[in-house]
Amino acid sequence: MAVPTRIDRAVFGDLEAILTLLRLLAYEHEAFDESFAVADDWTTSMESYLTERLRSPEHHVSVAREGSAVVGVVVASMRWQPVFAESPRGYLENVVVAPSRRRQGLGRRLVEAASLWCEARGAMAVELSVAVANGAGREFWASMGFEPVLLQMRRPRRAGHGPE
Repeated sequence: MAVPTRIDRAVFGDLEAILTLLRLLAYEHEAFDESFAVADDWTTSMESYLTERLRSPEHHVSVAREGSAVVGVVVASMRWQPVFAESPRGYLENVVVAPSRRRQGLGRRLVEAASLWCEARGAMAVELSVAVANGAGREFWASMGFEPVLLQMRRPRRAGHGPE
């Protein structure tokens, strides 16, 4: 008999399981582009990031839980942009589901939970970033009604411009 999956607000006891999922996401991004190479101090930085988000009312962290196992996570925040009439906006910072549980609707449920949290706080829209090379991710987001609005561009540091 399958264990039902529920979406819960994350607690500090979920930190290790969330770190495991976000580590997976980080290495998936590293495969998309070398600029996403995972830093040596990744765990310390990510633990600090998650601790801040778990404590702050301006952030939301939900997990997909099967029994006591965490099989997915979403991290969302509110962003105010006073220049634009369409403000505040919700922002999905991270969304990841364990590979064995993908394509079963958990990502959608996590995104909906975070979107509802954002909208309850007045978000006029919910935004996110997705790697250009992440075709499956782009398809997922499009299927949920997300549309491209911005194209983020970058130029690597040129030789002779900065610390070597």
